[in-house]
Amino acid sequence: MRSPGTPLPEATIPDRNTRRYIIAELAAWALRRRRRVIVAGASMVPTLEPGWFVLVDPSMRGTPGDVIVAQHPHDPGLVLIKRFARREADDAVWLSSDNGAAGSDSRQFGPIAPGLVAGRVTLVLDELQRPLRYTPADARRDRRV
Repeated sequence: MRSPGTPLPEATIPDRNTRRYIIAELAAWALRRRRRVIVAGASMVPTLEPGWFVLVDPSMRGTPGDVIVAQHPHDPGLVLIKRFARREADDAVWLSSDNGAAGSDSRQFGPIAPGLVAGRVTLVLDELQRPLRYTPADARRDRRV
C-alpha cells in the first residue's frame, strides 16, 4: 500500500471516463443511493484490505465474479463482503473469499438465499477515504463488516 501523500504513478491516473464514474458513484452515495461498508477482516485480501471501504448498490444483486455484500445466513447482524462464486440450481448464491485462509464463506455455511444479498460493490475506496470526514450521521448509515 502506498504511504499517504505519495503521488500515483502516471499509468494509474484515472482517465476521463473513470473519473466520471468515480464522481457519479460518490454522488450516488451522497444522494443515499449507495451504501458505504467498511472492510474489517482479511478474507478478501488482496482485493480489499481492512480499513478500506466500498460503495454498494442495493439495486444490483450481482453475477458470478462480482464482489457483493450479504447478510450472514446464521448471524443476521453480521455483514459479509464476498465474491459471488456461482448460483446454485435452486437460485441460492455460493460465496467465496479471495483469501481462503481468513474468514468464512460458503465452504463453512453453505450457499445463501438470494434475499440475503444486500447489493453489488460498485466502488472500492482506499486512499480516498482519508480526506472524507466520518461523522455520527455516517456511523448510523454505515456498518462495520
